Amino acid sequence: MENYQIPTPTPNSQNGKPDKISALKIFAIFLIGIPFIAIAFCVRFMTDMYSEGQKTTENKIEEKFGGALNINGPILVDLSGNKIITPTNLNVNADVKTKVKKNGWYEAKTFAANIELSGTITFDESLISHDGSQLYENAYLIIRANTNQLSELSTVKINGEELKWIKNNSGNQISAAIPAKPEWIGKEIPFSTSFAAHGTRSLSINKNGSSNTIIINGQDFTNDFDNDESEKAQDGTVYESNKELARAIFTRDVDTYRMVDRSIKYCFLIIYLTFAGVFITEISTRRKLSIIYYALVGAALVVFYTLLLSIAQILGFNLGYSIAAVMTIILIASFIANSLHSIKITILAAVTLAILYLACFIMMNLENYALLMGSLIIFAVLAVIMHVYARINFNKPQEA
Repeated sequence: MENYQIPTPTPNSQNGKPDKISALKIFAIFLIGIPFIAIAFCVRFMTDMYSEGQKTTENKIEEKFGGALNINGPILVDLSGNKIITPTNLNVNADVKTKVKKNGWYEAKTFAANIELSGTITFDESLISHDGSQLYENAYLIIRANTNQLSELSTVKINGEELKWIKNNSGNQISAAIPAKPEWIGKEIPFSTSFAAHGTRSLSINKNGSSNTIIINGQDFTNDFDNDESEKAQDGTVYESNKELARAIFTRDVDTYRMVDRSIKYCFLIIYLTFAGVFITEISTRRKLSIIYYALVGAALVVFYTLLLSIAQILGFNLGYSIAAVMTIILIASFIANSLHSIKITILAAVTLAILYLACFIMMNLENYALLMGSLIIFAVLAVIMHVYARINFNKPQEA
């Protein structure tokens, strides 16, 4: 008697099992995601347009209030300008207040500072010629800065003597004439002065002293400075430091348009991972979902970026991102609930979308780890798809 192999029946929609997953369906899902990614990048072009408007506003405000301010000094120079003496000790205390200037949707941050400088400077004996005469008679104490951004210039005190600051014609420095004092040679002579300053972008103070103590007090800043004990920043000053200068950077808390642009770069991740979630739902519930179903979900995902851009302009990026994400999750979750009539799947879809948006938000703020997080998310989704696919009994043999 001959043995015959009984072919395994293919599951079909009549016996409650899913049809065979077609490679054509997967390819169609991939193709339908492309136009939605293209639309998302059209929103990016809008973002670039608004970003240019932001830059124009910043430039106009800079013209009015001044740009980045660099303070270099004080230094002592002789009349010929050949001899330069820097302070032995330099102490700087800058009290900074910021204010946001708005022009429609656009805004820029300005600063106003009260700056106190003090320290000591040594009148070097090398300034004395061989015959004993002084070469630094009518020498000048100089601070180099944009004088249009300086105001309330007080006198400068040198060893208790008050001297008047004078602005030069070029508008790039203030100077005070120093009278000849033979008894100052070889001694550390104290000096002190104060003035007000204003501008945008940044305030830089050159470290001209052999020893420097720089304190910057302010508000509405983000801490980012080194731990040098001789340099301090308080109340959230953005602080950059190197061997030559200390810099406080005055920027908007969050660059809205830059963050929106960055979020759009991850649109392919959001769109295709959401499609992957819908695909997992399709094969796990054994329900056939049409391409139109994927298209409607994709449209909702793209609307997220227009919502993000429009809301973020008014309320800021972080709040705008949260509101746009919640609105999109509610829209997609309600669509799934009305079409699949499953509370479990609806909740799972909402939670999955929330995790995706949260992960993208973290990646935008931690650029150094963006590739790692993106790879882990894709790995996790692929693992879920493989697990679900493997558990579906496509070819269950029947008894003879």
